[in-house]
Amino acid sequence: MTLSSQAPTDHVALRPWRVLAQSLKFPSEQQRKWWLHTAPFLNSLLEQAGYSIHHQYSFLSFFQQYLVPALGNFDHDSASAFRSLSSDIYPLEMSTNHSSNGRLVRIGMEPLSVHAGTSADPLNQAALLLFLRELAIHFPHLDLLLVNHFESCLSLSPEEYKVAISLPRTEGNTQARFAGFNFQRTGDIVPKAYYAFGAKAAIQGVSKTSLVFKTLRTIDSYSSDPKYSTAVSALEGFFTSTGIEPFLVGTDCIESTKSRIKLYVRAPWFTSAGLRDLWTIGGRVDTPLAAKGLEIAQYFLGLLNYTPEQTNVEPSFSALLANYELKIGSPHPKPQIYFPLHKIDDETAADILTRFFDYLGWQGIASNFKDSLISNMPSPLWKDNKKITKWAAYAYSEAGVYLTVYYNPASAKAGSL
Repeated sequence: MTLSSQAPTDHVALRPWRVLAQSLKFPSEQQRKWWLHTAPFLNSLLEQAGYSIHHQYSFLSFFQQYLVPALGNFDHDSASAFRSLSSDIYPLEMSTNHSSNGRLVRIGMEPLSVHAGTSADPLNQAALLLFLRELAIHFPHLDLLLVNHFESCLSLSPEEYKVAISLPRTEGNTQARFAGFNFQRTGDIVPKAYYAFGAKAAIQGVSKTSLVFKTLRTIDSYSSDPKYSTAVSALEGFFTSTGIEPFLVGTDCIESTKSRIKLYVRAPWFTSAGLRDLWTIGGRVDTPLAAKGLEIAQYFLGLLNYTPEQTNVEPSFSALLANYELKIGSPHPKPQIYFPLHKIDDETAADILTRFFDYLGWQGIASNFKDSLISNMPSPLWKDNKKITKWAAYAYSEAGVYLTVYYNPASAKAGSL
């Protein structure tokens, strides 16, 4: 990088990601590559969501100081790569949550230690807790009570670890750790932790359903709440009756009594009836609010053009996902449905999302969503770009619709200095 005495005069030169890159030091070329390939896109998401310039600098600085060092090498062998929750060949994803109250930008990642993938920690099991403990030193509001509970229940013992290494690397045996961060409009950051526990269940010879519900029922600050227990029992009954198994559990890393716990499942069908089962927990939730939310979800499913005859997941599609939110004081799990965009080209995905925003009456977002997306990609021609849109996650509450679009930031336009 060369320094110039001439002040930048255009908006592009003055963007926060560039100003920070010219003033911050990167300890390695790999961290510099992560920054150049992902920080411009994060900056764009923050800009397009209407964050103040102060908060853009704050969140980009947080990304550079704490997250980039935990991403490992940008240059890596994709066949052996650790992955983000979006199942890409990079351990990083970014997303924007859209609602009638505005937009929120979030990051998901798999923190990597220097031992990840080596003989010292081939499954990268140690990095998340070390990463969160380091963050807790600098951010006192970060609460690890629930994290410590999930670590104690879902981590591999030394003996189990030896067995897990020899297990086939299948989706069902996944044993992974992820972190997430919500960038609030107030400037606050909500950290999250996620645990996949497939190998633990396989080695113990129990179902993933049995393992995770035992974990959920033994949280000290939750187990005494009858409404929480009711919600947990409803979910367990649904999973047991359908054969659907959870594969991931997540929690906010804030005061435990205010945290949300989320349980993730893959569904074996794309039909309207299957979506109804996921949304209503097999008919266990039958309220006007649930009915309205389902109506909107089915409209979005129709936009994706999955045929009614498609009763099983075909190889060309990724599975429909759902998560269920559990909280103290809430007797009903709150569903969120993840619609896969992996096998839909980005231009088609942008058109579908634009139509959905228009259907919701969000004309402001609908009018510029497609142009904003292509502006963040290397080529102005859709066909010349790598896939960037991955999932659209839908939820509904008294406040209305929440739609989160997930991206692979490594496919976005890279910056240069």
